[in-house]
Amino acid sequence: MNQDNFVIDQIKTIIEKELLADTSQLKETDNLELTLGIDQETDLPRLVSVISQNFEISSETKELLCQATTLKQLASIVIEETELG
Repeated sequence: MNQDNFVIDQIKTIIEKELLADTSQLKETDNLELTLGIDQETDLPRLVSVISQNFEISSETKELLCQATTLKQLASIVIEETELG
């Protein structure tokens, strides 16, 4: 499994646990708000907080995660941050 798939799977697991959402049909490019009903003001910050803890994300990158609207965007930001350290 490559790093992209690993990170995407990890984020899907976080979404399922934190928001009790079914991600089995979620595509990488689906809008999280439209597809899963994730609220940008309440659900996304909670999701970003857990993602940040799991992947040791900096506070600057946390702000970028809060602007992400798709699974692919979340994963790309996490991967970039973990590669740059």
